[in-house]
Parts: sequence; structure tokens; C-alpha cells
Amino acid sequence: MIDMCVSQESRCVVSVLFKIYVNMKVKVYELAKVLR
Repeated sequence: MIDMCVSQESRCVVSVLFKIYVNMKVKVYELAKVLR
């Protein structure tokens, strides 16, 4: 993932952050389901 990003760093950072954000949302959603 990182080596693909070297040419367009700013866009790459955004996509990586977005993936992390989505992963966190999924984890929070699963946690909420478990806690209920």
C-alpha cells in the first residue's frame, strides 16, 4: 500500500487515513452490537 503512494503522497495519506477511519468505525459498530 505504501509503495504505491510515493508518486502522489497527499492523496495516499488521505486514502490511508480513510481506511483507518473505516476500520475504526467497523470496530466501534461491532463493539456496540456486543455491548447491547
